[in-house]
This record gives sequence, structure tokens and C-alpha cells, in this order.
Amino acid sequence: MRDLCANPRTRSNLIFSAFIWCALIVNYYILAFYLKYFPGNIYWNSFTMAFSEICSYLLAGLVLKKVGLIKSIITSLLTEAFGASLYLFFFMEVSWIPIFIILCRVGNSMLLNIVYVTNSTLFPTQFAASSFGILNFISHVSAVCAPLFAEMPDPYPFFIYLVNCVVAMISSFFIRQINQEEKKAGGSNKTGKSLRKNSNDGSEEFTTISCDE
Repeated sequence: MRDLCANPRTRSNLIFSAFIWCALIVNYYILAFYLKYFPGNIYWNSFTMAFSEICSYLLAGLVLKKVGLIKSIITSLLTEAFGASLYLFFFMEVSWIPIFIILCRVGNSMLLNIVYVTNSTLFPTQFAASSFGILNFISHVSAVCAPLFAEMPDPYPFFIYLVNCVVAMISSFFIRQINQEEKKAGGSNKTGKSLRKNSNDGSEEFTTISCDE
């Protein structure tokens, strides 16, 4: 953990990724727990949510490849924020509810897939598993609040949903992908230093050691 936070870029990526992960996981479960309160047929709404989640996983890769990490995160957040906003203003339109659910779930699940896939591009190889575990743990601890938010009287659940979208969107501007050199170097500030020594037969040999700058 200390080594992970020693480098300013990996430390910044960890902090702001935690905000994004917490926001998206809390929103994921708010939507799941709030499903029973959506107007209309609960079975049809459930089918709509499941179908939109499948579609979101197909779309996530295409969007990520087309526009890159930051823009794909923003696209996902704008999609789910748009769906949540429409529900707040037009919740009485029962026939439109499946559309609102699709927008919320597609945006949220796209973001979930994107952050899972791209986490290894934000941290050196030696910290990839540790950072993934830390972010998973923090986000799922924060998710214990989701059922409480979902049970609050309207319109508070989706106000919280929108606030989470805004927090995640702001955080996305502070994360940076690392390049291949940084990834191989492990994000550490270490350089090689050559030492010369004499071998037994009188010839000179060179060896390289690593030392902190």
C-alpha cells in the first residue's frame, strides 16, 4: 500500500478511481433495490433491466475503443444521468418507465465494465491486483448504503443517483493512464547504476544495480 501511494500518479489514480467505483456501485444497487418501486409491471421492468445490462456489455467495448477511457466514462455517466433526470420529471408516464430503466442501466453497466477492463492501464503491473482489490473492497463497503437510499421517499433516491454521477464525472478528469515504460518500471523512481570491477584474469567487468534517485 505504501509503495502504491509513493508515486503521485498512481496515488491520484487510486483516490479518484475510488470515487468513481463507489459512485457506480452505489448507483448499481440503488437501481436494483428501487426496481420494485418503478411504476408499471415489475416483471416487464425486470426484463427490461436484464436486457439493457446485456446490451451495455456489448456497447462498452465499442465505445471504449472508439473514444478512449475518459470520454467513455463521461459518455456512460451522461447516459445514466439522463435516464435518472427523465424519471424525476416524467415518473407519471408509466409507458416510458422501461426507457428510463434502459438508459440508467445501460450507462451504469457500461461504466462498470469499462472500469473493470481498464483498471490495469491505470497502475503498474505489480500493483494491478492490489489496486483492483482495494477498489473492489472500498466500493462494496460503500454499497451497504444503497438499500437505505433506495428506501427513502421520492425523489431522494434519484437525487442521490444524480449526485453520484456528478462526483464520478468530476473524478474522471483526474485519472491518467500510464504508458508502457511506467508500467514495466512499476511506477518506481529507480535507475540503474553501473559499477566496474576487476575480474580475476585482470579484465574489467561491468555490473548494473538499481538504486533510488
